[in-house]
Amino acid sequence: MKVKFICPECQSNTLEEVMSDVFGYATITDIDNDKTLNDAYLDYGIVTHEGGSVNYYACAHCNFEPPVSSPQELYNWLKENNMLEK
Repeated sequence: MKVKFICPECQSNTLEEVMSDVFGYATITDIDNDKTLNDAYLDYGIVTHEGGSVNYYACAHCNFEPPVSSPQELYNWLKENNMLEK
């Protein structure tokens, strides 16, 4: 089911899974050099990860945390709050 998260505190629509002890990998697709800051900037393609554990779920904008501690509880909370779409 598609998640249609709407934060009850700020109305943002981005829900994040916050993890620790994760190995992340990203493909580099582009690089630019900013001469005024004397620094280069990378653009990324596919981002993947492995390992780690979920600490909590939160709104990406205001850090509101749904009162859940597992994927099943998150599913139930989203369903109860009409935030799932087939």
